[in-house]
Amino acid sequence: MPWSSKSHATDKSNVLKKSNENSLGSDISVLNYVPKQIQFGTPEAALEYLREKEKGSDFVMSDVLRQTTGVDSIEKISEETKIENKVLEKLALVQEEAYQKAYELGLEEGREKAYTERTNDINFNLSQLEEMMNHLTLLKEEMVQQNESHIIQLVYDIARRIAFDHIEEKPEVVISVIKHAIEMAQADEEVNVLICATQVDFLERMKNQMGREFEFLKKVRFQVSDQVTSGGCIVETNYGVVDARIEERVNKLWSEMKQALPRVKSPIT
Repeated sequence: MPWSSKSHATDKSNVLKKSNENSLGSDISVLNYVPKQIQFGTPEAALEYLREKEKGSDFVMSDVLRQTTGVDSIEKISEETKIENKVLEKLALVQEEAYQKAYELGLEEGREKAYTERTNDINFNLSQLEEMMNHLTLLKEEMVQQNESHIIQLVYDIARRIAFDHIEEKPEVVISVIKHAIEMAQADEEVNVLICATQVDFLERMKNQMGREFEFLKKVRFQVSDQVTSGGCIVETNYGVVDARIEERVNKLWSEMKQALPRVKSPIT
């Protein structure tokens, strides 16, 4: 049974008085008894024992005292609380470990996913770049083919201009042209040669020169024609006409060159 403490305070009892009709004027007093209150609880000495035990005291209380003072119940509650706290700590540790492992696993999976996605993006961009480079190579070839004709045309125009300027600066060029035209005509008799007015005087002087290189000019009769420019001529014989004008020769050359030019299939897109 737990220790008890009694109150030593003096309680007043109520005194009841009752008149007795049968008595001769005397009063009867009855005392109203109030029992003492007994307070149950754990004494301070037992609580001190528990505090000292918490600090590591070796003192052991007997089982009877443990039960009567309530120490046994307190220790059971304390032990249950300790077990509960340990369980909660263990659960918290398990939760923390599970969270950490899940976090690391998610982080690793996130890295792998990001690496895979980034690798796929890089491979896609590389394939796009390779496709673009192949297209640029084809485009370059098409541009060369497209512009080759224009380039040759430009070269032809430049060469034509240079050739005409060269002929105007060197009138003696016409002599070889006339000689070649006469040889092509295969004419032994006198022939007519149509020439530019600016070259008549020069050719007449050459005709009167002595030398084997000018011998073929002896049977040539020069005639001025506005159809012939400097450096060219038209040879007329009984067998036909040989057109040796510079323009005609250049145009013929250009016609032959055009046949060899590449043909563009379609415009560049």
